[in-house]
Amino acid sequence: MSDPTGNFGTEDVTAAAGIIGVIASQSLPLLQNIAYAIYFNLYRVPQLIDTVASALVIAQAGTHVVFTAANVVERLARNLQTRMPDFL
Repeated sequence: MSDPTGNFGTEDVTAAAGIIGVIASQSLPLLQNIAYAIYFNLYRVPQLIDTVASALVIAQAGTHVVFTAANVVERLARNLQTRMPDFL
């Protein structure tokens, strides 16, 4: 285990190991907090699914209402055209 180029010394390796240690010591608690947050919020998943499903049902009903209203307006326009062609 030698460096024939002479670019790296013992001090460099020691500094790199120290930096890696600092990064690891700061990263582990952060990752643990993220894991705990995910674990403790898993109970909300069914509630979230129900909320999304309800929103989709409402959106589907709204789409149906808009489609029905468009059909009614189209039929009314056709009736007006056939009954009063000179007016339109």
